[in-house]
Amino acid sequence: MRKTQYLQRLGHSWYLRVKVPTTLQGRVGSTHIRRALGTRDLDEAVRRKWVVLAQVRTYLDQLRSAPHLQPAPPATFAISCTQSMGNPGLQSIANLGHPSKPAQGLDALAERWIEGAGTTKTVRYQRRQAYGELRKFLGKDCTPDSVSGPLAAEYVDAHLFKSNDSPGTRRRKLSALGAFWEWMSSRGFSTKGSNPWRGFKVPATNGSRTTARKRPYTTPELLQLFSGTPTRSTRAMVSSRCPTA
Repeated sequence: MRKTQYLQRLGHSWYLRVKVPTTLQGRVGSTHIRRALGTRDLDEAVRRKWVVLAQVRTYLDQLRSAPHLQPAPPATFAISCTQSMGNPGLQSIANLGHPSKPAQGLDALAERWIEGAGTTKTVRYQRRQAYGELRKFLGKDCTPDSVSGPLAAEYVDAHLFKSNDSPGTRRRKLSALGAFWEWMSSRGFSTKGSNPWRGFKVPATNGSRTTARKRPYTTPELLQLFSGTPTRSTRAMVSSRCPTA
């Protein structure tokens, strides 16, 4: 199967494109059904297309089975973490294109990753902290592939980059989440190549100075600084710095 099957790129974005059977083209009003997938990334488009493709096929099946009815056409891709968890059927549809292990929630997978063999107490604490903050942001348990690139970007911009953490701590938490997704991918719990935590750059500073910049001296201050009488003579100062031959 080609990676771009059912996909069409228009401008910088990817769309699902499905050919309408000849017998249904009159009712659909077109030879093809095209739906925006809301992403510029090919790997993310491949992951999203299966949900929308299933919706399109359901729509076409309804047209075949009900000649006198006109069902609502399928919508564009708009399935969030909350929606996919609330509708297990959609999540199973999303996994049709890349079947692996049965879908599991992030909570259970995170616990396995945190307590992995060979991890130290410090590493376990850091992993638990990184996932705990993401879990609070998500609001409920989700499947790995339901955390899309846009959702990850929202978390990074709205939470991670606005926290009081140092740049090093932010970088560590972001790296931990990326490692968690790589761990899930290597074990078949998430789609390979769909790590949503790649590509983010943590600024070297928090965006504000911790100490105020020193202002330059004013002219009266400079005059006062250089108009005072030395407490030691110039000759004594020179002789103390230059040893005799």
